[in-house]
Amino acid sequence: TTGLASLVLCLCACSDDRPSTPGAAVAEKNSASESPTKSTTVDRAASMQTSNFVPPGYVETWSDEFEGEELDRSKWNYREGGRPVVAHRRENVSVQDGELVIELRKGEIEGFANIPDDFPQDKKHLGETKDYSTGGIISQKGFKRGYYELRAKLPETEGWHPSWWMFGSNQEGNLPGTTWNPHDHEGPRLEIDVFERPSSFGPTEVEFNMVIHRGWAGFMPIHKVHKSFPFDLSENYHVFGLELSEDFIVFYLDGEIMNIASMEGIPFPLQHHWIGATITGKNLPERDDELLVDYFRAYEID
Repeated sequence: TTGLASLVLCLCACSDDRPSTPGAAVAEKNSASESPTKSTTVDRAASMQTSNFVPPGYVETWSDEFEGEELDRSKWNYREGGRPVVAHRRENVSVQDGELVIELRKGEIEGFANIPDDFPQDKKHLGETKDYSTGGIISQKGFKRGYYELRAKLPETEGWHPSWWMFGSNQEGNLPGTTWNPHDHEGPRLEIDVFERPSSFGPTEVEFNMVIHRGWAGFMPIHKVHKSFPFDLSENYHVFGLELSEDFIVFYLDGEIMNIASMEGIPFPLQHHWIGATITGKNLPERDDELLVDYFRAYEID
């Protein structure tokens, strides 16, 4: 508590060309409401304009509105590989009608390919028949401080694990592998889960997390917040946001602050954005579903 109080005092003394406090753009608006409601969700037409949820002092510097007929490979890589029961496949990722569509499918898949030799955790599943398939994308560009926003409609079916998260590059800033293996590096790396809904969660729940991965030494959760809402996150599109500075990190849903945490002493290399779904745990999905993403936008201090 003392550290956070000091952090806020420090932020209040900052110059006028950047946010003076975490979430300054929406703090007053949110003071009368404890959690987002369906009425805060903007319609698709409104999303084509500048977001109403961007904190003051930020300008858009990078985005993908997912227009066109296919994924922009100059901006994104496919997530590939898998977990014990699910294959991550590029065939499950498409761009349709101005949206990124990630198909979550129940049904046998005969193994998967494109697994680099230096990813033994994923390589061991090569050739196995999977009962499920899904997909995801990883930003080619690495990012640091700023505000990031994604508008998405989550799958309804329990058992799928949709998420938007950031994961650190190696020291040279190169893109990490297209499979998920936290042991492919030496030294600590930061994972920020802007949102995730583990397979054991229902459609009204989500988490906001930070984790330090330490290679083969395992990982260390440093921030974990669970939220349960009085509405179904799969019924409408919602805007997820993350404000990230040297001092603090703020998690948003539909412009409302979900949580604030200190970044003091946390290693922070370039971070790549991962958007997609997988399966974790023993609660397996009973049917097909999809994760829909309207846009992804990145902002920096003007």
